[in-house]
Formats: sequence, C-alpha cells, structure tokens
Amino acid sequence: MLGAPYERVFFDCDSTLCRIEGFDTLAERSGQGAELIPITRAAMNGDVNFADAYRQRLELLQPDRDAVEWLAGQYRQQLTAGAEQLVRTLQQAGKQVHIVSGGLLQALMLLAAPLGIPVSHIHGVSLLLNSDGSYAGFDRDSPLCQQNGKAVLCRQLLGADERAVFVGDGVTDLEVAGTGIDFIGYGGVVRRPAVATAAETYYEQENIVNLLTLLLDERECASINTEPV
Repeated sequence: MLGAPYERVFFDCDSTLCRIEGFDTLAERSGQGAELIPITRAAMNGDVNFADAYRQRLELLQPDRDAVEWLAGQYRQQLTAGAEQLVRTLQQAGKQVHIVSGGLLQALMLLAAPLGIPVSHIHGVSLLLNSDGSYAGFDRDSPLCQQNGKAVLCRQLLGADERAVFVGDGVTDLEVAGTGIDFIGYGGVVRRPAVATAAETYYEQENIVNLLTLLLDERECASINTEPV
C-alpha cells in the first residue's frame, strides 16, 4: 500500500526515466554487446552479484571521455515518454525529485537541464579518467555500485519524518522496499519478472507521466488537474 503524500521521489534512470541501459548502449557502440548485455540482464534480474557484475562490465567497456559524452547524448534523446512532464509536475507539487542510478555520474549529470532536476539531486557512480580522457577506473567506494547501495543512499538523503517513494525497473531498485521507503516497480520499458512478482505496486504503461496518480495524493492530484495520457 502506497503512502502518498511524499516529500521526496527517487527515480532510477536506465529503463525508467530513459529508454536505454547505459552500459548496454556503450557495449553496442564498441561491438561488445553480445558479451556484456547478458551480464546486465542477469544483474537487473538478480541472478548474479550486482557488485561483481558492475566491475566486470566496466572492465570490459573501459569507457573514455568521448564515450561518456556520447552516452549523455543518448540519454537525452531516449527519455521515456512523459518523463519531462512527470518531473515538472512533481516539482510544481513541491516534491524533491532525485535520480539515483548505478549509471555513470558524468553522463547522468547532463540530464539535469532537460529534466529540470538540480545537479545536486543526481546521484551516480563517478568514472575516473586520465588527463588525456582515457579510462582510469571508477569510484569503487560508491554505494551505487554495491548490493543494497540505492537503499543506503536514499536513507541518507531523507530528512527527519520525510516520506519517500522509489520508482525503478530492476532488483537493485526493489531493494529499497522494506527500508521505510515505498517502491513502485516500473515495467514500461523492460518487464523484469523478478520485480513484477515481488513489487506490491507495478506499473507497465509506456507513458510514465500517468504515475502521477500514484505519486500524489487525491488533494494534490486535484490541485494540478492530472489527466491520464
């Protein structure tokens, strides 16, 4: 049972606010898709250890500065239908909107402007680059490349007595459930059976803006005149 109204709304990025998986998209660009995409699928379905899968994918990809900038462009071009309106309406209703993702922070940051989300509310894993732009590693201390990391970070971001909800497609998002933060599984881009089965609330419409009826209470919905798309 969801408990709106919420003060904070957390969104995953890949396959939620955007229609792509960042690592998979980079792998397709570099010709490594056949090797890497099954690792992503297994990690998102909870079939392998997430931290191990994260490290394995980045060791395969070794993305440089050009790759990150290219990925940022793909994110902007592949926003999920209704994402901009959804974020804008939530903010108009006074909600603090965050992106909490295991994606590369440098690419995610460039979503701040098109989505209107403050840079300080975008959370990802920092890529380490050499002075010439080549790959040097990633921030292995980030909770977002660890099992249960999203749950840990979201709890840290919550103020006293604040209520929050997380929207995401994968099992790393589902880990937030049961920590005092409500969870909505999102299957509008990719339906992940493990999440669809375990989530108390599961949303499969392609246009994500209709989530407003779940993220706002009746009074808030009435005040902004939300209508399904």
